[in-house]
Formats: sequence, C-alpha cells, structure tokens
Amino acid sequence: MTIKLVVKGISAALKRNDVRSKALRAAWPRAIHRTLTDVFERVQAAFESSGPGWKPLAARTLAWKRKHGYSSKPLIRRGAFRQGWDIAVSGTKGRLKSHVNYGAYHQAGTRHLPKRPVVPKDATLRQILRFHVRAFVQGAL
Repeated sequence: MTIKLVVKGISAALKRNDVRSKALRAAWPRAIHRTLTDVFERVQAAFESSGPGWKPLAARTLAWKRKHGYSSKPLIRRGAFRQGWDIAVSGTKGRLKSHVNYGAYHQAGTRHLPKRPVVPKDATLRQILRFHVRAFVQGAL
C-alpha cells in the first residue's frame, strides 16, 4: 500500500525567482516530509484506537485471537502492517509506503473483509499538507 503525495502546479511556483518562491523551494521538501510523518502518526493512532468507525471484530474472531495469544484489536496480529512503513521525499513528491501487500484490502474493504481505513482521506491529506507548507514557508520568510 502506497500513499503518493504529488501536488500539481507546484513546479511553476518553485521556478519563479521571487522571495516567496525561494522560501517555498526551501520549505517544500521539509513540508512534504512533515506531512507524511503526520499521516504516519495518524496511521499509528488508528491502530491504537481501533480506528474511527471500524466495525468490531466478530465474536468468533475474538475467540480465535484470544486462543492464539493475539491482541483483541482489529488489524493487529504480528504488527507488520502497523510498523512497516517508509517515508521518501524526492523533489516535489513524497511517498509513504507500507511493506505489506494486504494494506489496500483493509483500507478499501472487500466482500469478506470490512473496510478499516488506516490512511486519512485525500481531503484530510490536502489540509495537513497545506498546514505544514504554510508553517514552513512562514518560518522561512
């Protein structure tokens, strides 16, 4: 599961040579990294709190998890999905990637698996990015 953070139209703003563009150029990679770090922290919080609006585990699943010594929380067995994330920033793009191949199934749900999203929606990602870009640009000016 990969979250790609690509902001369209930013390249033109970064190429201009005014004071605001210079500040934005300096702040941009840090703002993207901080945004992805913030999203990662929200992912971790979703695991801790059993996610906002997550469907509870079935009684049979809870009994199985208890019998085998696992946590009673959804999506936590070995911890690979929770812990295996990488952040990479390159130029005007950023990526938060999970090392497990089943994360998308939990995010979107399937016919047999209820939707348990750990990653915020696009609108929330935009708000987080906007907040961090403003903070870093104002700090650079």
